[in-house]
Amino acid sequence: MTSPARFDRNHGKGAFLRLCSMLDDSRFAYQHIRSKFGVTRQYIAQLANELGINGRRPPTGVRHAREPRVIKVEYPVGFSRLIV
Repeated sequence: MTSPARFDRNHGKGAFLRLCSMLDDSRFAYQHIRSKFGVTRQYIAQLANELGINGRRPPTGVRHAREPRVIKVEYPVGFSRLIV
């Protein structure tokens, strides 16, 4: 596990606290956090996993299904078949 003191030493004073608050806020994507600290997205994901913070997954049981798209085609009057 990464120690807060080591992370602060490498990324500046208070960096670990900023990292934790960014991970808690779902508005920040790993890509944005990566660019702020200059580390990989995989490393950010590992830190979030170690800290038990995972705001990137929707809560279990919640699915956002899209409505099916219906495309309605209207042919001109008199067309009964289309020969290809």
